Amino acid sequence: MNIKRVIIIAVFTALWSALEIVIGPFLHHLPASPLPSGAIMSIFIIPILSIVYCIDNKYGIITFIGFLTAIFKLASLSGVKFPPSIGIFFNACIFDIFIRILPLENLKFRIFIAGICSAIAGSITGRLIGGFLIKAYTNKTLPFILAYLGIPAFNALIGGILGAIIAIITVDRLKKNLEVYKMLNDKN
Repeated sequence: MNIKRVIIIAVFTALWSALEIVIGPFLHHLPASPLPSGAIMSIFIIPILSIVYCIDNKYGIITFIGFLTAIFKLASLSGVKFPPSIGIFFNACIFDIFIRILPLENLKFRIFIAGICSAIAGSITGRLIGGFLIKAYTNKTLPFILAYLGIPAFNALIGGILGAIIAIITVDRLKKNLEVYKMLNDKN
């Protein structure tokens, strides 16, 4: 592994971990939030994962960053840890898979679909694991379980769409700035 890749992993793991550890617990205790904390976090996370993909698109780097972030979340002093950590890891895995299996021609489309899928997968996985841990499904009917999972999935869809839109704009701006930077350096 080269030094550039190590720096990318370190910087983006630290950024994602800081968001999860500092902003995550704050969002859990927000009294009147239009979206749950996981959906709001998707708005921040999807652009980060998209930037990582554009900087270094080696297969597995996003999953590895998600894995390290999940470990940091588990080691943090903040409240709920295990279900969000599983959600973080699945969020990264699904993004890493979908950004690669979709057609290569359109990066914006891939970011959009991968962002939405990862937000929903992370939300449902965290909710599913958390529900089993607190025995939320014991003696419950299927409609209750579907509502228990469906409402967060819809909220994650909204967060995923917003995060994907921000990611597309961010990646587009970064690419334009990179082209200008390369042109200026070529002239000197």
